[in-house]
Amino acid sequence: MTDTSQAYAIRASVDRLLTAAGPFDPSTVAAACATELREILCSNAFMREFTGSPSTGPFETLTLRIPRPYSPASLHLAALTVRTGVVVRQDELRGYFAMPRQGMALEPHVPPEGVVSFREEIGDTAVFLDLRAKSRTLTTVALHRHASSD
Repeated sequence: MTDTSQAYAIRASVDRLLTAAGPFDPSTVAAACATELREILCSNAFMREFTGSPSTGPFETLTLRIPRPYSPASLHLAALTVRTGVVVRQDELRGYFAMPRQGMALEPHVPPEGVVSFREEIGDTAVFLDLRAKSRTLTTVALHRHASSD
């Protein structure tokens, strides 16, 4: 039987991004998420920013931030915002992510109800799951990967 849950779809999207070798770049992230990315103005002079809107699936927006050439920054960030109307609860996500307590952070002052964030290291990537603190529903998934300094 095929799993059709939103939590499974979220994990599948994360896994597609995790299989991308090396630092994230627009072409590999766009292919992994089946979404066209377009570059937008970034307020950080050291970074480039791309955005896209998947036509299907649990995510409404995909954002990619990568360092500009010769930038001192090394962080490559892919962030996926959950589509309005998609409700994925923490207990559902536990079947697909470790969500370790030692990787948990609480930000009670983030509107509207605070944010609880779980960090999980998967290979060379830190995966963050941000949930509303009171309802414990997923809002964002972010993947952080550093460029190697070989």
